[in-house]
Parts: sequence; structure tokens; C-alpha cells
Amino acid sequence: MKIINEKGKLFGIINIIDLIVIIVVVLLIGGGVKRVKNSEIEVEEKVEGVKKEALITFEVGKLKENVVDEIVVGDLLYNNEKGTTFGKITDKKVEEQEDKPGLYKVVISIESKVEDTPKAIIIGDSETRVGSELVLKNKRVKLAGTVIRMEVK
Repeated sequence: MKIINEKGKLFGIINIIDLIVIIVVVLLIGGGVKRVKNSEIEVEEKVEGVKKEALITFEVGKLKENVVDEIVVGDLLYNNEKGTTFGKITDKKVEEQEDKPGLYKVVISIESKVEDTPKAIIIGDSETRVGSELVLKNKRVKLAGTVIRMEVK
């Protein structure tokens, strides 16, 4: 009995090209399974923190007077991206910018409930640190600024 007969079949059963295709498919499937088994999926474990009160100082620059007037003490502010509550405005200090007349810098004090974890201070669902640039909003205004101070009580 010949290994390949006159019709091109291996042992008279299967075509040689079909055999090559089957071997390639089996090798691809085997490689895929091996790759999936060996890949380590990194799962970031959720660390529960302690719920605390905090006073956040938020600085916003280059605002026109009409925007400054819409920042009202007592209003709630929300994270623009996630919509979670950031905190309540407790104070605002307005200074005219010396280099640009008609524009103002506003420093806002915000009382917030935070989760104090070993890795970060979490407000809403976002890790917040001094130097974080955030966009906060409410029904009247949308403010892009920087956290300049955080006092966790």
C-alpha cells in the first residue's frame, strides 16, 4: 500500500491538503488555549476605606463675573464625568486677576463625605488628590479647576 495514492490521498483516506489544513487549525486552537491559560488577569482588589468628613479647597481661574455670581454657597457640586455627588459649597473667595481685568479667580471650600483608603481619598467614585484637575458642575455652573487642599477630619 502506497502512502499517497494516484488521487493524492494519504493512505487512500484523506487528501494531503485537507490534512495540512486540519493540522494548522489544531495548532492555532492549541496555541490560543495555551495563551489564555498562561495569561494572568490582574484584578484590582477593592479596599474598603473609612467614611469621613473632609474640607476640600478647589481653585478655579479665569472666570467672568456672571459665572462667579452663579457659584452659590449651599449648592451641591457633582463630578462632571460620573455624576456622583462631590460635596456642598461652604465658602467662596473671589479675587480679580491682576493680569486680566474682568476675569476672576475663585477659591471654593467644599464640605464632602470621603472614603479614606490606604491608596487614596475617594470622593464619589473618583480618587482625589491635591493637584487633581477636576470638572465639577451643578444645575447653574460647570467649573474646571484644581484641588489645592484636602483636610480629612
